[in-house]
Amino acid sequence: MLADNFRNPTAENYSVGVTQKINADMSVHIDGVYTHSSGDRIKYDLNLPIPITSNNRPLPQYGFVDQDRSILSSDYKAMFARFEKRLSHNYTYLVSYTLAKADDVGSRATNNGGFFHVTDQLHPELDEGPSDTDRRHSLVASGTGILPWDLTLGAVWTYRSAAPFSAYSTVFSTDGQRQYVPGTSRNQGNRDLNLAAVNAYRAANGLGPVPESQIESDRFSSVDVRLAKAIRFNDRNKLEVIFQVFNVLGTDNLNAPFSGGQVTTATSSSFGQILTAKNRQQAELAVRFVW
Repeated sequence: MLADNFRNPTAENYSVGVTQKINADMSVHIDGVYTHSSGDRIKYDLNLPIPITSNNRPLPQYGFVDQDRSILSSDYKAMFARFEKRLSHNYTYLVSYTLAKADDVGSRATNNGGFFHVTDQLHPELDEGPSDTDRRHSLVASGTGILPWDLTLGAVWTYRSAAPFSAYSTVFSTDGQRQYVPGTSRNQGNRDLNLAAVNAYRAANGLGPVPESQIESDRFSSVDVRLAKAIRFNDRNKLEVIFQVFNVLGTDNLNAPFSGGQVTTATSSSFGQILTAKNRQQAELAVRFVW
């Protein structure tokens, strides 16, 4: 059922920016962005048992009775900086940096019927935290040079800081929502995780502590290189032979928590570790005819 005060979601978007020309070839751009949304929906159980892990429902003849409430909100704040040099003297480059912070409210632990349940209805504030895809820093630097013999060399370096994750206990509510480790809240991992609370929970379950060095990051860094050779037949037609290498330095890039790569169950011996990774290096050879 819908809550009596249910409403459609709304979003407010604000941006301001400035561009400054440095010389005939170079310019710098700085932009600020703020987005606020509210009124997204989440499910509350009107027949919630107390405690939430018990079967003592107020109406025992029913299971959960879902009510959709339009109470979720999110905020995104970002600063974009870009420095670019247009193509001249046979080369061009671009450096872009983003400083961002994304926060929202709502459990992303499980998904029932397409909409999310609050994790602990008695303490909904535990679902407040960084968004699953929040990455504080992002940097992309790219450049292209035109070489003799119709060769073109390009490279891109992409860097992103870590995404957050939650520390989960082995306890589920009667409605099937996995609970956070006591003393923690949503997506504190790789931000301000209370590791002492995690280790206290492990100790209560007869397990040893997890060292901070075991908490792995999914920060991403990759250098990609592209070399192209043009074979011209006339002014309009040419054949291009292209060779590309992705992650040429062989950096280990682990999968993000939101893709299921991170161990988030606090009682696991691998808690905080990321057990899967992206491809280390890939190469590609292509031929393209342009007319």
